[in-house]
Amino acid sequence: MTSPEHKYPDSLCVQMAPGFRWPILRIYVYIKHCYFLGSYNYLLLIDRADSSLAIDMKSLFYDGETSVDKEYPRNSKTPWQPNVVIANILYFIALRSSHFFRHAEAHLQSLADTIMTRSDEKPDFKFQIETTKALHQLMFTWAEVRRRILAALSLLKEIPAHTFIVSLDRERVQYAKEELKTRTGLQKARAMLEDNVERLDSLTEKTKALNSLVFNLANLHDYRAAVEEARAANAVATSLQRITSLTFVYLPITLAATIYGMNLSPITGDEGQKGIWAFFAVSAGLLVVTIGVLGIWIWKSQIVGWFKHGHRGKPRVELHQQEKNIALAEP
Repeated sequence: MTSPEHKYPDSLCVQMAPGFRWPILRIYVYIKHCYFLGSYNYLLLIDRADSSLAIDMKSLFYDGETSVDKEYPRNSKTPWQPNVVIANILYFIALRSSHFFRHAEAHLQSLADTIMTRSDEKPDFKFQIETTKALHQLMFTWAEVRRRILAALSLLKEIPAHTFIVSLDRERVQYAKEELKTRTGLQKARAMLEDNVERLDSLTEKTKALNSLVFNLANLHDYRAAVEEARAANAVATSLQRITSLTFVYLPITLAATIYGMNLSPITGDEGQKGIWAFFAVSAGLLVVTIGVLGIWIWKSQIVGWFKHGHRGKPRVELHQQEKNIALAEP
């Protein structure tokens, strides 16, 4: 068994292994000792999901060249012992898991580069959903891989002390040199799997970090949109404030015109009615009173804001903070 069935879609891993899938492999090994011939018969059942492993195992039994021949030099006159076969199978598993992690690291790095490249662009809701789903799927994959790697590692730790292997060591004393190589190979496979566990921990942490990065980028884009909306709201509020100020100027004149209406001597020609100077005098008096009331109201509001929120007052503090947030949110 190597890893769950998973195919990476990015172009980098497709170039490394076009159309390659990592299947769940189950290997059954049956060994029968023929006492009359003094040899062993083997029966191996391997899933069809991974043909490359089956080809390597076939070459192993037919004295062909395999990927483990560099670790276990042999010739056709040296028969494979059961412990050697088991050691080679375990080495195949460790080797396949290392290849899986090489592709997994390349895939995760490609995904991280894509996220970092698109972090400065406009937010794409579809991309964020697909990326989040892919990262969560990887977390499920890492959990399944961890279970199988730990199972293989536990088996590697138990194999040397197994009664069957111990009995073979006692029976095949003449192959002591080959037995030593077998144990060395088991140690290498164990070290390889232990290293893969550390690589798996690193992949898990990186996946969590990328998931947090996608979430934080989405929050930052939302916050930037909210800040831009706040800026637009501030602009509208400033315009309304200016219009309100103009209203305070025109309101006294409108009130004076309402009082007098058309009853002015320059308009009606009646000398007994008030002149135009009376209209301007009343308008000026009302304007002074209105501006005075407005000034007292503003001054009182500033005093209250000074005691509650400091010398700047609450509106100015909020406006200053919003402008500061806008500057930070801008690229």
